[in-house]
Amino acid sequence: MLNITGTEHIAEAPPPPMEDELKAFNHRSPGCIQITASSFRLDLSGKRTSPFNHEAKAMFADDFPKRVLQEGWYHFPPIPEKFMERGYIIFYLNWHMKHLRRMYRERVLSRDPAKIRERLTKSARSNRKTRLYRAHLAVLKDSLQLKKHRKLLMTMKSRGMSSDESGEEDSGHRQYRVITPVWRSAELTSLCILLDAERAQQWAPQIGHRHIRGNAPRERVRPEPPIFNEDAMAPVGLPCNCYKSSWYDSLRPFEIKRLKGKKEYDFADSDSG
Repeated sequence: MLNITGTEHIAEAPPPPMEDELKAFNHRSPGCIQITASSFRLDLSGKRTSPFNHEAKAMFADDFPKRVLQEGWYHFPPIPEKFMERGYIIFYLNWHMKHLRRMYRERVLSRDPAKIRERLTKSARSNRKTRLYRAHLAVLKDSLQLKKHRKLLMTMKSRGMSSDESGEEDSGHRQYRVITPVWRSAELTSLCILLDAERAQQWAPQIGHRHIRGNAPRERVRPEPPIFNEDAMAPVGLPCNCYKSSWYDSLRPFEIKRLKGKKEYDFADSDSG
């Protein structure tokens, strides 16, 4: 369906959508990309779990049996009937995408300097989010008042952290503009801001003259109006009031089902014990 004769020709497949095309697709903007059997494409430079790739896999799973039964694809040896089920098709396509993405990186991305820089930037941003997540967990471990939120953060993982980008220097210190995930509710964002402040306070010396070991927390500033990451993927299984209501209302029924939202969370800071 990618109109290539083998993975060695992956560079000839329809290109991944551009950033503005992905945003238009995610918002269902008029004129956005439509994934059909005749114009099938995958985002091989993005995550397999992205909304774009989810829809592509769903379309493929619906179309593949027709191709086999009506057009004679893979007629010999015949495909066992159980492997024609939708769940099996999506499972094996998901597995095959690992190989496709690796081939695409080797044959296309590795030869494009702009793509290399973009990949390094994304990797650095992901690493910073992971460090921030671990720092927040450490704060919760040491805070009697806030420790009740540890289970929530462990469910959310680093995907719930805000990212940042370098901004202007102020008095010799570089500041970093906070970029908030578009799906995150005001209540959850307020908790993350509180953890940032607690982390900074814990790092500052309280006894003696030394900071605790490790690098100082970044000086993160929250611009007005806020900057949102429209492409941030929401973690599944969080309490429903962790998701911004306007974002939640924009989801399609199958996306709401996949989100597996739980009952509302009590964001009160007092220790329940």
